[in-house]
Amino acid sequence: MILVMLSPHMAYSIHEWPRMAGAAQAAGFDVQVFRDPRVPKPEWEAATRVDGFDALAAVEAPDAQTLQTFKTHHAMNHAPAALVKCGRVIHPAPVLGVMPDVAWTAVLRQRVGELPGCAFGPIRRQGARP
Repeated sequence: MILVMLSPHMAYSIHEWPRMAGAAQAAGFDVQVFRDPRVPKPEWEAATRVDGFDALAAVEAPDAQTLQTFKTHHAMNHAPAALVKCGRVIHPAPVLGVMPDVAWTAVLRQRVGELPGCAFGPIRRQGARP
């Protein structure tokens, strides 16, 4: 699973996210996306709607536990910031920034491969084809 924090304060964070989410999902990852809780909801909604990213307008801030996870992994000052999770284990290094699809999915796979019990690649979504 990939946990991702987005912010309109970081250039390209919102604009590139639909593409990056699609690439991660196509590679077999479940993705959960959150808005940076430091961004007020009205500002978030305005930023997502101005460029036609209406589907992102409904994205919520993380709950307290998930927010603490992002803080613990030093993933609060860059967006997009992605944490790679397998079961209850989260890779200690966040994946920061926008990148091309091939690099993005390669880094995600590499991080999953470094987690105990996940050496054979991402856990596929239930019902997804290999």
